[in-house]
Amino acid sequence: MDTRKAKHYGLDGCDVARELRMRIADKGFGPAALSAVVDRQRLERPTTGELLRASRELLGPRGLTEHRSTFSRGDVIQRWAAAHRQGESAERIVRLSDRWLAQREVVGLEPASVAVGGTCDQLSLVLADNRGQLRYSTRSLVATEQALLGRVAAGRGAGVAIVSPAVVNGC
Repeated sequence: MDTRKAKHYGLDGCDVARELRMRIADKGFGPAALSAVVDRQRLERPTTGELLRASRELLGPRGLTEHRSTFSRGDVIQRWAAAHRQGESAERIVRLSDRWLAQREVVGLEPASVAVGGTCDQLSLVLADNRGQLRYSTRSLVATEQALLGRVAAGRGAGVAIVSPAVVNGC
């Protein structure tokens, strides 16, 4: 398959920064003038209201459990980082994430081999991709799943959803 030739922009690929500094200096901007116009915008952190709204969204149906019923600490860190559109220090993002994970609505799910004899906040979980990392879910989602499993268990032997062998065999 033919490909087109790479474009040549006339920049030295080894030191693009040096090239840019030279071009900026040619326009009359020295280091002092450049620093007066670069990074002038102050970092605007989300307000407390915006952080609370983000927290509610992460817990909601469009949040961390929109596509999967569990999530990891890394998933939470990623979502909190995305909520800070102008960026934020890693320490602050991790601190916010850990505080968010510690709230009552978030439940830590222990791997099944560890959960035996665990507390009510440590629910059994068998996950092929767990790789030793603790997974989490929301209390409301776990309650919904447990209610559904309870209904299934209660319906066993009730004679519902039974298909006759003749139908299965196509007779």
